[in-house]
Amino acid sequence: MIYEERLTLTYSKSAEEYLKYCQSDRLEQLSAVGGQPLCLLSGLIGDPANQYLQITAFEDVRAWEEAQAFIGPK
Repeated sequence: MIYEERLTLTYSKSAEEYLKYCQSDRLEQLSAVGGQPLCLLSGLIGDPANQYLQITAFEDVRAWEEAQAFIGPK
């Protein structure tokens, strides 16, 4: 197992929209390409409310590399 940590900083006004996107589409996309979304965190102490930390598990490096074509930054 390997774990990916992905940090996303949104515009303040679009933070809610990004969260809804993650809940409705992003987590399903990760699962479809072999990822196991573990958590999506926001509002950590000292971090801005529009900063999100996502942790995703992958079976191995090969699975992670193959998934990047489908889940990379847009």
